[in-house]
Amino acid sequence: GEIARLSDEFWYHLPDRYGPELLDRVARTPAAELERRPRVLYASRLAAEFSDDSRDPTLRRVIDFHRAVGARYASRFEAFTDPGDVLIAGTTASIGARLAGDLDEAERIAARVQARLDELDVAEAASWHATIAGGRPGWLANQRSLTKMLAGDYDGAIRHATAAFVQAGPAPHHNWSASGGAAHLALLAAIRGHRALAEGWLDRLFEKGPVHP
Repeated sequence: GEIARLSDEFWYHLPDRYGPELLDRVARTPAAELERRPRVLYASRLAAEFSDDSRDPTLRRVIDFHRAVGARYASRFEAFTDPGDVLIAGTTASIGARLAGDLDEAERIAARVQARLDELDVAEAASWHATIAGGRPGWLANQRSLTKMLAGDYDGAIRHATAAFVQAGPAPHHNWSASGGAAHLALLAAIRGHRALAEGWLDRLFEKGPVHP
């Protein structure tokens, strides 16, 4: 429970700074039990990548993780009652479907994730505030933006990327979803030939400063 809570608050900082301790702790946890704790599982996966001596995560391992674990979560993430677990399990399933080449299924899963969060009436999972409880603001919107962009639905991609940028929160408490949202918006603007708009989105990102851990 404590690791899951800390993973909400310190997304990448926890597995990066305390990776060995985290991996030592989860090593004593049966695989089936770990999979019932999506936030801990995801944090441990990141810790394993960050603890690699090369500091150069292998893309294939990342893809394999999302495709395998995501496929298992796809049919059961809605059973979780903790919004943080719904978000991690469901978004992992959506990413896995996208990496498998099924963009339609990736978006269907993402829409189900949002619907489940709406059912739980978890406002804190949708937007930033001072005490985030069980959510990674902007992450789902950021992933939906990427899926829409790959599918060629640029209007949908812009809508979700804008949401990701806004949901990620104000400086200095914003998170990396703001970076993804702004980068997508800059790319989409450039694709449509709006160079000044693309540069404007990059300027807005730089104005926020470094991402808060």
